[in-house]
Amino acid sequence: MMIEDAAERSTKYLDTTTRSLGRIKRSKLPSNVSEDQVDKVMELVRGYTKDARYYLETKKPVTSLACI
Repeated sequence: MMIEDAAERSTKYLDTTTRSLGRIKRSKLPSNVSEDQVDKVMELVRGYTKDARYYLETKKPVTSLACI
């Protein structure tokens, strides 16, 4: 049985999320999705990513993993 390390997994998820955020481009939205809604979701993603990084740096990898 292999035990996973929360810090290692959180680091991997943070890296993937950060890279993905850097590649996101806005395109034409469906008529039922507003730019404000997209902006709110992106704000939340960035906030949770920031929280995850903070908890990883303060040696709370399980909390970091939950955030990301």
